[in-house]
Amino acid sequence: MFFGIWNCKVDNKWRLTLPAAIRDGLDEIVLLEKEDDGCIQIHHRNNIQKDFFPIFIVKVKQCKDRQKRILIPLVLRKSTSFYLGKRVTLSGKGDYLEIWPRP
Repeated sequence: MFFGIWNCKVDNKWRLTLPAAIRDGLDEIVLLEKEDDGCIQIHHRNNIQKDFFPIFIVKVKQCKDRQKRILIPLVLRKSTSFYLGKRVTLSGKGDYLEIWPRP
């Protein structure tokens, strides 16, 4: 379960580093863009319903320094989540996270 708000940055290679408080237990996630507001949602693959068709299934990369990072797919890089730049806010919504722009 995800509850809280975290300020994050996406690096120059479009990798989002997950905060330590939520990085454990995330091995394979689903990224999707909400049509009504344009934010990106992050779901654990096990929480997705069988009749739900995800936009992207992404493996969370584990780097040598033990940071888990999510590579943002090319087609999601123009999402509303990044219209103010690569500084974003992760918002915990229970069983999923949302990525929002941060001024």
